[in-house]
Amino acid sequence: MRAKLLGMFEDALREESDMDRDGVEFLLGHFREAVEQASLAPTLDQPKPDRAEWIRTLDALIGQNVLSEDERNALVRQLDAAIDPLQQPDAQVAMEFARRVQRDGETKALEWLREQRAASAADAVDPAKSKAPLLPGRESITRSRSRRLRGPPQ
Repeated sequence: MRAKLLGMFEDALREESDMDRDGVEFLLGHFREAVEQASLAPTLDQPKPDRAEWIRTLDALIGQNVLSEDERNALVRQLDAAIDPLQQPDAQVAMEFARRVQRDGETKALEWLREQRAASAADAVDPAKSKAPLLPGRESITRSRSRRLRGPPQ
């Protein structure tokens, strides 16, 4: 698999690159090193993408005139769009279930999942037991048209 990936990258560089031979060899060397160091075994204990670190990196690229402000903003939006589905409750439960299968075994993980579903069903039946706040959010109040200040009648 690594050899195939290296071959594809090398072909793409040589066919579509305006770089000289030394530049291509330089990039290929770094790419080979990265591919050799990469683990092929999937793991669920990967750290979450750090949005602040991503923004600092993009800001550094702007400082070096490698990236424009518009490109930076587009990349931040793309990262946000990629991370957003991972923040959904169903995705969180699925990832935790996979971790538990890996760590505790399928039987215990299924037991945990059943408990989660039961708790979720109980919250749906009795909203008073739900962890969600009963009061509307501050933003919904300030954006409400009925609560906006009005001027004197005309």
